[in-house]
Amino acid sequence: AESRPNNNLPAQIIQVSRKKPHFCLIVKGAYYDAAAYQNNLFVTLVLFVLEIRRECAGYLGLTNLGGKQVDLLSVIGE
Repeated sequence: AESRPNNNLPAQIIQVSRKKPHFCLIVKGAYYDAAAYQNNLFVTLVLFVLEIRRECAGYLGLTNLGGKQVDLLSVIGE
């Protein structure tokens, strides 16, 4: 069973297959598909964090992904 995208969210990750798990990033209705290999989820997460930095000024809800507690944005870099 495929995940269905929520059109109310600016960016989201959905699982498109369970056997050999495969994930895609959806931004404003556009699908961004990372290559289907063992690091698919990692690459999709990196793309998600980059999109959150670009579209939402680094905030995921009330959480600043660049703040001291999370600090994901410094790991990814400029």
